[in-house]
Amino acid sequence: VYLHGGDQLFETTKVELVAGFLRGMSLTQNFAPLLVFTGHGTHTENNPHNAGLACGACGGQNGGINARLAAQLFNDPQVRVALAEEGISIPGDSWAIAAEHCTVTDEVTLFDCERLPDSHAADLADLERRFVEAGNRTRRERATALKLNGYEDDQLFHKVKSRTSDW
Repeated sequence: VYLHGGDQLFETTKVELVAGFLRGMSLTQNFAPLLVFTGHGTHTENNPHNAGLACGACGGQNGGINARLAAQLFNDPQVRVALAEEGISIPGDSWAIAAEHCTVTDEVTLFDCERLPDSHAADLADLERRFVEAGNRTRRERATALKLNGYEDDQLFHKVKSRTSDW
């Protein structure tokens, strides 16, 4: 793993990063079989509010890349061994994937799903279905404020999506 600029990320730094973000989330035990590290961002064109719709913690950039790095480090076998020595024992059947939530459309895009073991296929399918349901519910909740009431879920999605290129 390399940092922006090409500097190599050393093993001790990887472990420190993962231990830090896991402890920061109070996630140090009872790991689920499938974890999703999610950044948020926006996918708009010519929008003066673009940075405000993206991730503040990521400097007004989209957070999906950070979520991908977190999942990659979490799944690293060497990092897991070192974490266990620090008291954070991650079960062998616990895997992480990354996602990015679009703050305009409420779509969630999953990354690197092909890296999941086949044993997690049902969990992944369920997760994808639930993200679609959550997006539909959220768009319905926001429809009034956006003056988009009265549309079916698919129509509402397309109306909201059209706002990404016409704010």
